[in-house]
Amino acid sequence: WSDWYDEQYPDEENGGDEESYQKVISSGKVVCLPDSPVQNIECKAERFPNTPWEELGQTITCDKNQGLKCVNEDQGGLPCYNYKVRSCCSRASGPPAPSPSSRSPVYKDCAPGWSDWYDEQYPDEENGGDEESYQKVISSGNWTPCTKSIFTKPRCPNHHPQLQAQVRWSDWYDEQYPDEENGGDEESYQKVIASGKVVCLPDSPVQNIECKAERFPNTPWQELGQTITCDKNKGLKC
Repeated sequence: WSDWYDEQYPDEENGGDEESYQKVISSGKVVCLPDSPVQNIECKAERFPNTPWEELGQTITCDKNQGLKCVNEDQGGLPCYNYKVRSCCSRASGPPAPSPSSRSPVYKDCAPGWSDWYDEQYPDEENGGDEESYQKVISSGNWTPCTKSIFTKPRCPNHHPQLQAQVRWSDWYDEQYPDEENGGDEESYQKVIASGKVVCLPDSPVQNIECKAERFPNTPWQELGQTITCDKNKGLKC
């Protein structure tokens, strides 16, 4: 993936947000190298970085061949969010990799832990997907074998188990809608119980609480810019 690019801000003068490849290139940046065409594009709003743009309710174009375009007039009276884009570039061509026989693996004693990350194949149309098999890693020569076997069977240590009660999340509750009459949104345990639902059983006290906005289900409420109380002992109040 390339870096994130943000070359225009959606104000009244420009009528929206356009993050085209032409704008990125004219600013002196590089999208993808000539021999590494764009494979995919990712767009996100600056204000809601963890929410897919498809869930934000705005009409935009996010196209790998053109970039991003959002027009204020298409948003039902609201301005476009400020968007960022990045591009996924196919692997650039270059000199052929040396054959496995020309590489001498460095042997080392085994120690518990993870190996390096391996990436031996790129998922293009020619190979039909991505396969990262041990055979591919070994045949590429990108490996550091151990001088001691990793398949030895040490004696099991003595364990000291302890039991923990089952912990699970309740259903999502939505007992009030924030209109002018009630002055906001309150999702208290009292309201949930009064509606005939169960929060937690008497012998299973509340351990934690999670709050989210219906319109932005994938965005943490702390990033929405509203002042609310999300308390495991009381519930939610906005």
